[in-house]
Amino acid sequence: MNKDRLGYYLVGWKKFYSKTLALIESSKTKYKPLWIFNDDVFSKINWSIPITTSLIELYRQRAQQLRETYDYIILYYSGGADSAMVLKTFLDNDIFIDEIVLLLFEPERKILEDMNTSAKNLYAEIDYIAIPELKKFSSYLNPKTKVTIQDCARATLELLSDEDWFEKITPGSSLSLGILSRQYIPLSVKHFADIFNSNKKTCQLFGVDKPLVWFDGKDYYAYFADNNAYHIGTVELNYTKFYNDKYITEWFFWTPDFPEIVIKQAQDIVAHCKVSDNKRNLWSKSLIKHIGEYRSVMHPIIYPGLDKRKFQTEKTIQGLPRDGTHDWFWEMAPIHVQNNYTKIFPYLDKIIAPEFSIEGSIANGTGNIKSRFYKL
Repeated sequence: MNKDRLGYYLVGWKKFYSKTLALIESSKTKYKPLWIFNDDVFSKINWSIPITTSLIELYRQRAQQLRETYDYIILYYSGGADSAMVLKTFLDNDIFIDEIVLLLFEPERKILEDMNTSAKNLYAEIDYIAIPELKKFSSYLNPKTKVTIQDCARATLELLSDEDWFEKITPGSSLSLGILSRQYIPLSVKHFADIFNSNKKTCQLFGVDKPLVWFDGKDYYAYFADNNAYHIGTVELNYTKFYNDKYITEWFFWTPDFPEIVIKQAQDIVAHCKVSDNKRNLWSKSLIKHIGEYRSVMHPIIYPGLDKRKFQTEKTIQGLPRDGTHDWFWEMAPIHVQNNYTKIFPYLDKIIAPEFSIEGSIANGTGNIKSRFYKL
């Protein structure tokens, strides 16, 4: 199924799209949870054979591939480097985007700070980077491209107002408010429902994700990690056929439909490491460092020609339910809605083994589960 391409979990012989459900099963059966990310495609490729085509050209081909595949493309644009490179690729090559969506929490905009680059100020990237850039690019945008600023707060409150919300939407790799609302929006916003219920083959396109490379002191390896793949669309079981046939989540970079992209990105990183002791040392620690610590060094390598982000916040740990980026929820949401949300965490702590969570509690997030490794 199309959802398989976004990664899934195997616990023993059982298959799960939800990390939470996979960890529950693993805790019960003691089978180690495996994250399977398109092994059938990436394992058949020799990652050490150099790809000579430039990244810019590979990106162009990927954008064209998507355009030829879908009737309606929705690009989720945050102003960050990943989605900015996707947008730049479409614009530079005059490839039409049907809609550009900027997700934010309207109540949060009241407390954003233009000089604060901490993770708490995450959604400021929309106001201080994404919106100004779209205005700057207005002369390049096709006049038929729709730009939508989507408030996620309403969807969040609607979802969590149901005390059985956990049964309504099966979470992916994160239980954070931002990710849950992103999953639920397609089921709750009429604008999106109208698109998905039309006869148009539709994709929601995300800039997922940066290449993961590790130097073990002798050789270089590439891999994927499930917590980097948190942008997954809803996997609510009643909608399985709908989301496979009509509404498909696409990742621009991490895709089995164009494996050359992530392989070339990884190869270019290795080439830089081989001539720089500092970079080689940095990538020797990639298994324990957060990907956000690499962006200032990595972006010029994998996103050639992209302007340096004038404003970009630190990245929070996406598994964290109360990470500072959603203070509006704790200040404005009715107490029963907050309780509906928080009550799931002590419950999960009882049925999920502590080694799967950060500092022994699901409320702190879950550790990465890595894919198989590919020698470069």
